[in-house]
Amino acid sequence: MTEEKGSFRDTLFYGAGWVLLSAIAILDLLAFREALLDVLTLIQKNILERRGSDVRIDLGFAIQTVDYAMLFIGGVATVAIVVWIEYYLRQGQKKGLFFRRFLRILGVEAAIFVLMLILVVLI
Repeated sequence: MTEEKGSFRDTLFYGAGWVLLSAIAILDLLAFREALLDVLTLIQKNILERRGSDVRIDLGFAIQTVDYAMLFIGGVATVAIVVWIEYYLRQGQKKGLFFRRFLRILGVEAAIFVLMLILVVLI
């Protein structure tokens, strides 16, 4: 079974597209982190208003722990997503569906970024 090699131009588009989509996936992770921190800050504010400042240290530790855990889990998930994007684009290049798949992933990543931005603005 032999595989046909694409032209240099196709390979260049595939590599550049993968790098661009990977960078946007990292931006999505950072936008998600920012939105999560805003939600956690809102929760902390509500708890401090109800219970007073005696729980401030515990809340700070809890928020920091959730932030670090989210960064770790989100980082691992982002690496997995970047690897999947590479596979998905490579298969699309072989089938002649590269640009359709590129635009589909770009749309999903842009939607995630916009949703996180809206969440940050609303909070």
